Amino acid sequence: MKDKITGIGVDIESIDRFRNLPFESNEKFYRKIFTSLEIEYCLKKKDAYSHFAARFAAKESAIKALGKEKKYSYSEIEIRNDNKGRHNLNFFNKDNDSEKSKNSPENTFLSISHCDNYAIAFVISMK
Repeated sequence: MKDKITGIGVDIESIDRFRNLPFESNEKFYRKIFTSLEIEYCLKKKDAYSHFAARFAAKESAIKALGKEKKYSYSEIEIRNDNKGRHNLNFFNKDNDSEKSKNSPENTFLSISHCDNYAIAFVISMK
């Protein structure tokens, strides 16, 4: 049986929304939404806030694509890059750092992009 698309999610975020919340004075906010790995990745970049906005858009898109079938919090979704630089979604239970502990979807596909003012992400979920 061929895979079927079970959900599609898209989100666009204003990068200024994150630029107006400097990490240094809003660390609690960032740690609530992003994993330590994501924060470390973004803060290494010249424009950390475009990367924060893109990762936030990806999390929103994943939540939309998965719908009510599986409920994840922002902190249970992590965006990682593979060795070719492609973005991947990883799902885990933050309480015990056990990856895929909530039976995460096997087939989710993510695309992220950003420009000067906006970040966008698109997720397709398949079964």
